[in-house]
Amino acid sequence: MIIVFSLYTTLYMLLLSLGRYVTARAERPPEP
Repeated sequence: MIIVFSLYTTLYMLLLSLGRYVTARAERPPEP
């Protein structure tokens, strides 16, 4: 069960970093 918990934690961290990346891109004005 420890492996499953670690897998979910890694997936959560990945989604969190992806969300931050997307929001950072959205806040930045589009470059020409």
